[in-house]
Amino acid sequence: MNNQNQFNQLVIACNRDDKVQLAGIQQKWKRPMMIRTTGEKLKLPLSVTLVSQCTASKEERNAAYMQAKSEGYTICGEVMAPFALQEFYTFQKEITRREPLLITVDSITSGTEIVELKNSKSSVRVKNSEKIKFGTDELLEGIKCAINARLFARNASTYTFKMLNPQIDQSARDALHLFMYTRKPKAKIVLQSPGTGYKYEFSIRRKEYEELLKKPMEKIAKTVKKFAEQHLKEERKQCKILLSGELFVSEEAVHFLKEELEDYRIYHYKAKEAVILGAAVLCNEMMIDNGKYDIKEENCCYTSEKMGAIRTLK
Repeated sequence: MNNQNQFNQLVIACNRDDKVQLAGIQQKWKRPMMIRTTGEKLKLPLSVTLVSQCTASKEERNAAYMQAKSEGYTICGEVMAPFALQEFYTFQKEITRREPLLITVDSITSGTEIVELKNSKSSVRVKNSEKIKFGTDELLEGIKCAINARLFARNASTYTFKMLNPQIDQSARDALHLFMYTRKPKAKIVLQSPGTGYKYEFSIRRKEYEELLKKPMEKIAKTVKKFAEQHLKEERKQCKILLSGELFVSEEAVHFLKEELEDYRIYHYKAKEAVILGAAVLCNEMMIDNGKYDIKEENCCYTSEKMGAIRTLK
């Protein structure tokens, strides 16, 4: 997709998987699509709407804004990730607009955001939100610690630790992605000492990876249960759980949550791209009918000036 004229309602997501992501509504097919900047480069500056985490601090939101700006984008507004995630699953007809309660679980590099959305006939709002410090960065740290432990066990020198550390970052990332996208029993990591040319080989096994996931998944499930059980007491209606983020590309991560939350319906279709695709749909919907969503400031949903914004980024 190299012609921006094919799309409208362009949306950008920063700090998801350490890169900028761009999506829009494909005009011909009226569908949300990811836009790749391979081949002929998109003409800049592009006017886009920024996706932000509901629990993000002002500093974090400003950092995302500056990152997008440094890439050459013009930011015209902002939408919150949980609203976009609900819109994606509604577009896929997995849920309806009449769901009384939805809980979104969205993982990024630095953490996992859990948000309780309350729906009414005229609006959708954030009822509760919490951020757990567990994202793909923590998984990478776990793999790096395993490598360092084995280096230590081999009596590697301080020089070797120091010289190999930058390589461990990339090798650990490669190993993590191998686990998340395949069913291989182990991933081999080969590190070569820049000084001596000596090669160090390690294997990260699936069981070790599962151990890294287990406790954080239990913590995420505990927060989801807290939100869901309170809702059940108040309204006696069951909730649905929507997953998003690279963490949930991993079958193990989804499996752990399903085990912990066996009484709840969990959705994880296209989990890695769900938020940004949903944001494109949301922006398109609001452009057509701004009255469909309540965008008061206390509800944490900000939109672009073209959609009747009440707040813009500066």
